[in-house]
Amino acid sequence: MVIAILGSIVATLPDKLKSSEFKLRKELVWPFIAAIGVGLSDTLSKGYINRSGDFSFLFALGFMQVPVALAYLRLERESVIVAIKGATESFSLYKHVLIGGLFNIIGTGFLWLSFSYAPASVASPITGVSGALAVMFARFAFSERLSARKYFGIALALAGVLGIALVYKD
Repeated sequence: MVIAILGSIVATLPDKLKSSEFKLRKELVWPFIAAIGVGLSDTLSKGYINRSGDFSFLFALGFMQVPVALAYLRLERESVIVAIKGATESFSLYKHVLIGGLFNIIGTGFLWLSFSYAPASVASPITGVSGALAVMFARFAFSERLSARKYFGIALALAGVLGIALVYKD
């Protein structure tokens, strides 16, 4: 699991790192908090999914996104009205966000489905390679150039996933 997650981190780091980039900033704090939240969510939700079923869980998850979105707006000191107005006025700018959101929902559904077949301690770390996969998609979709270190990180992430798959046998 550690190899998969480490590979994803290596693959997504910028090519050139400066010591000033390691200061505590919002763009570093939020992803770290997100990782903790996702890990807790995956662990806590596994038991609920087993008791209630996938559809009930996805419904509850969708329902809870509204107060969470409102909390995010408040944390960032943004107005709900301004956010909605901006999104509707610039709809063409947000079409990729909406498509990404759709894929996020589909991916979450498959994650919960995987919980039916594997423990959360196995299924959840496998999703940790999403960063490495995003780097690969950027390479093919946007022709981004990747450094040798990024390829190494992707290989590490995939090796970690293969290791999890080989170690976990029912």
